[in-house]
Amino acid sequence: MNRYPLWKYIVIVVALVIGLVYTLPNFYGESPAVQVSSGKATVKVTEQTLKTVEDLLRNADLHPNGIFFEQGAQQNTVRVRFEPTEAEKQLQAREVLEKALNPNREDPAYVVALNLTPNTPQWLLSIRALPMYLGLDLRGGVHFLLQVDMRAAITKRAEATLAAQSLVDKGVVAVLGSYGSGLSMAGGEVFAESEIPALTATATNPTVTLDCEWYARICFIDPFQGTMLARYAVKNDYKKIAIMREKDSEYAVGLVKYFQDEIATHDGFEVVELCDFMNKDEDFSALLGAVLAQSPDVIFTSVSYADKAAQIMKQARALGYEGAFFGGDTLDAPELYSIAGDAAVGSVFTTFYDAAQPATEKTSEFLDAYRAKYGTEPAAPTVMAYDAYLTMRNAIETAGTTDAEAVRDALFATDGFVGAAGTITLDENHDAVRSVVFKVVEADGSTVFKDMIEP
Repeated sequence: MNRYPLWKYIVIVVALVIGLVYTLPNFYGESPAVQVSSGKATVKVTEQTLKTVEDLLRNADLHPNGIFFEQGAQQNTVRVRFEPTEAEKQLQAREVLEKALNPNREDPAYVVALNLTPNTPQWLLSIRALPMYLGLDLRGGVHFLLQVDMRAAITKRAEATLAAQSLVDKGVVAVLGSYGSGLSMAGGEVFAESEIPALTATATNPTVTLDCEWYARICFIDPFQGTMLARYAVKNDYKKIAIMREKDSEYAVGLVKYFQDEIATHDGFEVVELCDFMNKDEDFSALLGAVLAQSPDVIFTSVSYADKAAQIMKQARALGYEGAFFGGDTLDAPELYSIAGDAAVGSVFTTFYDAAQPATEKTSEFLDAYRAKYGTEPAAPTVMAYDAYLTMRNAIETAGTTDAEAVRDALFATDGFVGAAGTITLDENHDAVRSVVFKVVEADGSTVFKDMIEP
């Protein structure tokens, strides 16, 4: 009779035991929970918040089976857990906490959200034995309940939709805009339904043109821009990167995602801190305190408008930060230096063109005319808006008609059209194929060419 050595049996038994232990969390299921997190940059969730939550629930005669204070890399949270059969109490608890913690519903200090939390025993959690949320799920599927505060986003989307509809009602032949990605996406649905061609000069989120057969753009897109920003960080040996992200901006969130995806592919480079804020926030001292505690080599400001980045720069310098700043194309605006002053010196941003290095014969022509009329240098969005006008006019002239479908087809076929910011060619997704220019802010507030990366 064949026999294996004793050590082989021991290995098999040990493997089975380890496998069984790390499978156990999948059989415990999940319980309804309420999660309390910060809704503003100036508000922090602390252990005092935990005590407040406990008192509020006790006074409301609600008795969860656990209240936990959880410290996260980005922000702290308080999680309230109920029994699996107490989903009704979960809803009651959320209502109680929402009313007490956010007396001003128009300006909430906290986000009180419904959630689910694993029932895994502490001894399993202590050895990192967690439920399987991806791939094979022994519980028969992944079940979750998620709630997101979308009030601000819904408001902006509604306003953009109404604005787009007003243009449609006026019987326009074509549309230029919007400046931002979120507004463009909202308006795009109206234009597509009404079959009106639209062209954006500066909306870089890829979703703007995705599956939209009536929208095009003449700027680069965020996957490319975010990737190039990450490669710039690597090229300049910024190993420890902190990010300040405007979380209610589709543009800012998307840009950070693509940046992080690229950084993750480079060994020795990491995002040491990611701090979220709202566009309406003005005081960033608390967030910057967390950022500076990590001693970053660079702070990446992902914002929808330059004024917000300027505020961050000023406050960071006031707190003693001496490192570098960089960001996306929204930093290419006079407000960056006019607000931040010397705090902005040395900061780097992406943009669409460089005035000092004319891309085409139309570059100098446009710049001379603009300087003569306004006595100042045009911002990159201004040049891009001019090119959007030229591109759409060319499409109408090429079509030889104002018929919407004919204009759209001519627009999407744009190839080698010479604009002030460069030669414009649209790809199969109606997105422009163009390079990314990097510029740096000088001591006198001017910006100069630093680098260029081709597509």
